[in-house]
Amino acid sequence: MSDWEATHAGVATILSGLDMNMPGGIAFTETAHSYFGGNLTMAVNNGSVPIERVDDMVRRIMTPYYRLNQNRASFPGIDPSSGGLNFFPRRPDWLE
Repeated sequence: MSDWEATHAGVATILSGLDMNMPGGIAFTETAHSYFGGNLTMAVNNGSVPIERVDDMVRRIMTPYYRLNQNRASFPGIDPSSGGLNFFPRRPDWLE
């Protein structure tokens, strides 16, 4: 996972081992433009990134989730007293 706003390229970082870009958008408060997302899809489709690399990214991101049994209904939920967990409090109108 990248440090927040530390990613400045797409294909090169993916091929170098970066699995997840944080917070997701190029700008801290923007979610629409990303080095990953649609650009990753395009890179796979044009052969710049092998689909096996995407499989590896997913595997490495999801392994702790399943290892900790977070997929089970018995896994404790988020404590509501902890407040919001998302920087973006609601879905932007332009996404509706």
